[in-house]
Amino acid sequence: MNVNASGPARMFPESPVVVNDGGLDEALKIYSPFVLDCWEIGCRPCQLIEPKIDKMAEDFKGRIVFAKLCIDRNPITMSKYGVSRTPTLLVFENGTLVYKQVGNYPQEELEHIILTVLHMR
Repeated sequence: MNVNASGPARMFPESPVVVNDGGLDEALKIYSPFVLDCWEIGCRPCQLIEPKIDKMAEDFKGRIVFAKLCIDRNPITMSKYGVSRTPTLLVFENGTLVYKQVGNYPQEELEHIILTVLHMR
């Protein structure tokens, strides 16, 4: 699903949206809360976290939007948010970065962190 300001993009998708340097600001205006998975090509921990992100997007549909961004192709976002290692999860609320998590963890732990940071627990 591509991010745009009208139509189905306003609904909470059940799978992660793919964003890039040019579309992240727009996504942050449309979606809140918003969890961005920053990954890189060839990163094994990134490959391991991907199904967890997909499952959380499905499980939290209507409550939290999940997205993915490849840092290899999006240096502006990487620099702006200080992403130096992957996977990195950036948690936003109302367009503001509220938490940054580096590393691949069990899904239950990721859910606990995200829900706690967003005061949804």
